[in-house]
Amino acid sequence: MKCKTCGKKYHYCYSCGYDRYLSEGYCDKNCYEKSKEFNQMKQLADNFFNMLNSEQQEFLKQLWNNDVFFSENFEEYLDKLLSD
Repeated sequence: MKCKTCGKKYHYCYSCGYDRYLSEGYCDKNCYEKSKEFNQMKQLADNFFNMLNSEQQEFLKQLWNNDVFFSENFEEYLDKLLSD
């Protein structure tokens, strides 16, 4: 594959492992963080967080720091919750 940011050729396949930035077309984390898609998502996250009051921000931080929040079973629950 060829990196979308710097143009460097790199090898990527699921057999060698999985890194999100590699599968998205970036040779490393630095190139991924320079990408338009990463920065758009970062801006959305910043906007969302800044819309919350301090109590809501603290609640979000508690969720974020809880391992259960990122478990596969809980991901299914969040998908269902957010799709309503």
